Amino acid sequence: MIMNAPANNPWVQEDLQNGWTKREDVVAEPPQELDFVLDSMGISRSYIDVKPAYWNQDKTFVDADGKPDTPATLGYYHNKMIPSSGTIIAEANYSPKFKAPNQPLPPLNRWSDIVWLSWLAEAGSEASNLILILRNNIITQPTPLGPMISNSRGLGSRMILGARRRGKRSWLRAMGKEERMC
Repeated sequence: MIMNAPANNPWVQEDLQNGWTKREDVVAEPPQELDFVLDSMGISRSYIDVKPAYWNQDKTFVDADGKPDTPATLGYYHNKMIPSSGTIIAEANYSPKFKAPNQPLPPLNRWSDIVWLSWLAEAGSEASNLILILRNNIITQPTPLGPMISNSRGLGSRMILGARRRGKRSWLRAMGKEERMC
């Protein structure tokens, strides 16, 4: 549970209208790669409970200096919210700075700020119940550990599920939820 929400966060929902577009064509279910984790933790995967929050920085915007019609960076933050269980799933996130490193940035450009506004909108009165943020689809540069963490979908795409290879017991132990296995 979040005990102290960011009281000094200057952003409001209307700030997303400055260059950001919310995609409405997204399937409301968590990624299948996370089924084991969500099931192990008792988190709902029902499309009724999952709220997509896919934001694309695909429109011109007024930059921090007040200059209008600054070109879009094409950055995007694609996440899914499950307010009933206090869970955010970070799926695919490329910041405006990453996508357009030599270009002015929209004033609202950080993952944490966009996700917080999304969480407030989707969770409503349950916003203070944020418990867990899961990161899916982590992509890293090859390292000597590469063979230990790679899988059929590519290096690191399920790095957060590393304990999965050791079985459910190890995953539950890692999450502090070990139960007697039969």
